[in-house]
Amino acid sequence: MLEDFVHELTGLVIRESEATRRFFAELWSLPVVERVARGRCIDALEFSSIPPDRFVRFRCVAGNNSDLREGDLVRLSRGDPALPILTGNLFRVEDDEVWLEPEKGWQKVAQELGRGHWVLDRSYLDLESFYRKALTDLSETARGRERILPLLAGDLKPQVDLERFEEACAKAEEEGVNESQAEAIAQAVATDLSHLVQGPPGTGKTFVLAQVVKQKVARGERVLITAATHRAIHNALNMIQRVAPEIEAIVKIGKEIYDPELRVQQYEAFSASPLTQHEGGYVVGATPFSLRSRRMRGIEFDSVIIDEAGQVTLPLALMAMLSAEAYIFIGDHRQLPPVLQSVPAKDAGLCSVFGRLSGRGFETMLEITYRMNAELARWPAESFYNGKLHPARENAGRRLALPQVARSFGEIFAPENPLVFVEMEHRNAKRFSNDEAILVADLLVDLQHAGFSMRQVAVVVPFRRQARQIRLFLKTRSALHDASECVIDTVDRMQGQERELVIVSMTASEPDYVTRLLDFILQPQRLNVAVTRARSKVIVLASEQLAQAESFDPEALDLIALWKTFRAACHVIRL
Repeated sequence: MLEDFVHELTGLVIRESEATRRFFAELWSLPVVERVARGRCIDALEFSSIPPDRFVRFRCVAGNNSDLREGDLVRLSRGDPALPILTGNLFRVEDDEVWLEPEKGWQKVAQELGRGHWVLDRSYLDLESFYRKALTDLSETARGRERILPLLAGDLKPQVDLERFEEACAKAEEEGVNESQAEAIAQAVATDLSHLVQGPPGTGKTFVLAQVVKQKVARGERVLITAATHRAIHNALNMIQRVAPEIEAIVKIGKEIYDPELRVQQYEAFSASPLTQHEGGYVVGATPFSLRSRRMRGIEFDSVIIDEAGQVTLPLALMAMLSAEAYIFIGDHRQLPPVLQSVPAKDAGLCSVFGRLSGRGFETMLEITYRMNAELARWPAESFYNGKLHPARENAGRRLALPQVARSFGEIFAPENPLVFVEMEHRNAKRFSNDEAILVADLLVDLQHAGFSMRQVAVVVPFRRQARQIRLFLKTRSALHDASECVIDTVDRMQGQERELVIVSMTASEPDYVTRLLDFILQPQRLNVAVTRARSKVIVLASEQLAQAESFDPEALDLIALWKTFRAACHVIRL
């Protein structure tokens, strides 16, 4: 049975690697204008300068409407990414400037960089060999054969040290945590093998992570913090610093990532950090790949904590698990799953390590949300969390408070309706909707006139192109002077964030297009994340066509039914 499981994972690695290679080959073959429209590249880049460090800067002459972010792998070319002049990582990304850290020296091409415009495309590393080596180690090492494989295959269940559990629970309660948080912390500290902490939106899962780390380090444990993204690792490290400032032995290992908010020191390799001489417990943040490279190869930990584990695939999780004896997974399989090229969106959650282990009896769900009011929490609680998610007393009655009366959209902004569904009549929109983009811009202008801070607003969209359209219309609103402070981004970029008010633009309405992309547009995890970012109010803009989508596929019909239950939970306004 264990051999079958390894074979299953190997098949996933091979299929995903092949699909990724095909995806990028097809993407790079598209015209530049199409790649830009998809948010996959930046064109019209002009060489700016070479600072006295390892970065090369470019000015975005036509602006930056891509979904490229810090840490992404990229390649620079005249337009054909198959013939790059430079490859490397994005260190810093702004609307008008990008900093590239080349993999190889730029000196040989320095003169050419200053001639004409450039195109920057998303790239990738073919990591199939890394995954295969991890799977080999899974089968050939004692830790892999005796702990990890039996755990993942369901043949080995964790045991809890009851004395340690009681002690950990008492310490957690001293920190003022709620009952489900205390349970999660104590189970994670006292397990001999593994525990899962499911953290629905706003329930303080990162705070729980930090409390687990605080207790483990106090016991002298070496703890690894990892995740699928640098952003998640940085958020966890920052929370640990806030909750346990007494932990001074805490670092980030890996290629330096631009993040002015990161509170801990970054080092290129473990050997360059002060932890090489440290005795006792410490904390290291690193990606799973760092564990398999020269940066950290051979470094052992007592525990690994995988954050956002619902987005971490099984093969990726293995890379980190092979370096530790105990495994704590913190995440939520009811939110966004891993992004995979070879697996349909509806099945992606089953490929995550959290999805694989969930439901086996060694998990704790955090049950109190400190974000949403009672009305906002009700639909996700009933739809995704078996009615067990409840708002904390202090935020249950929270309402949107505008300093002044809204001029044009009083009914939409009315505080007595925290969940508003604005149903629109457009029928031909695909990846962008001018009708919804104009309405979003008008809503933001009305909010500002009412004295509401744009910093407390987020606009969530399914497609990067819709975010671009909204920004274009905002530029025509001269009265809106601080629009840049409003976050306008895709659902994928909003997980883990929150705002007082969230506007969701569903965008698509062309019937055939909606039917083809139904499992993306109405993906339950995506919908859950989109509508649970708000503290006081959610405003959803959508065409009536979404509810009228037709399909003979039972799974598609389930998506439509879920969408209808959401609409029924809202105060509906027809425009």
